[in-house]
Amino acid sequence: MDSCGVYVIQRRDTGDSYIGSSYRVNARWYAHKRALRLGIHHSPRLQATWNKHGEEAFTLRVLEECPRETLLEREQEYLTAFRPVSTRA
Repeated sequence: MDSCGVYVIQRRDTGDSYIGSSYRVNARWYAHKRALRLGIHHSPRLQATWNKHGEEAFTLRVLEECPRETLLEREQEYLTAFRPVSTRA
């Protein structure tokens, strides 16, 4: 079952990260990977790092499952707390 929640895409060796949220985290991870593989991801920094280090360098982890009603609020709290680097090349 696909969960609703806040997730992090993290570079394994540096810990640099991209934080996002979705009603369907697994489906969103698939969409991220598809865009990255095609070279059309909306985050230029994440795309550049993906291009340089490859798919194997990244992992996805669910930070928190939460109801839809609090999803954006919870995402913002993680963005504020962790201030992710958004991965650098």
